[in-house]
Parts: sequence; structure tokens; C-alpha cells
Amino acid sequence: MNNRINYIIYTLRNVISQTQDDLFIISNNNYLKNILLHKIPKLKTIINQISHTADKNTNDEKLINTLKDFYIMSNSNCIYSFSVYQHGSGFSKWCATTYNIPYVCYFLHK
Repeated sequence: MNNRINYIIYTLRNVISQTQDDLFIISNNNYLKNILLHKIPKLKTIINQISHTADKNTNDEKLINTLKDFYIMSNSNCIYSFSVYQHGSGFSKWCATTYNIPYVCYFLHK
């Protein structure tokens, strides 16, 4: 398992130890979701086909799944983002900003 995934697992375990909230994983990587669910069974997620909204190859089903993820985030108490970009994820950041949800970003070094 690579260092990024180990860092995510380590960080999620720390977050879990500090909250009573359920943690729901939203990711565009179903492989990662499956690894995290196996390592941290307390996590929840939905495994669906998803896409970036600007993707030329998207279809209605993928777009609806992406909007479902946004809706789920919009009802969150806090959003934790893991990103290889220092600014985090625009998708989750704008959801947090729009709905005034606390946003914490963890930078994954390339």
C-alpha cells in the first residue's frame, strides 16, 4: 500500500477517535473507497460511477451520482478533504463555502 493511502488511513483513524459523527467517504476513486472500507469498517460510502462535471465522457447517470455526492456533503457537519493539490478539492471546498460547513484539507504530497 502506498504512503498516501497509509496517511489517509492514519488521519481518518485520528478523526474518528475525536468525533462521534459518522464519516461518509466521497471519492472519485472506487478502488480507494474499497481499501478504506476494508481498513476502517466504521466508514460509510456509496460505490457508484462518478465523473467530473466537465468531463466530455460523462452521462446523465454519472452526473446524477456526482450531484448526489454534493447533496450528501451539503448536509454534513464538517468536510475533510484529502488532495494532492494544496488548495484542496474545489468540489468539496465550494460545497463547504456555499453551506457554511467547516472545511479541513489534508495535503497529500506528490
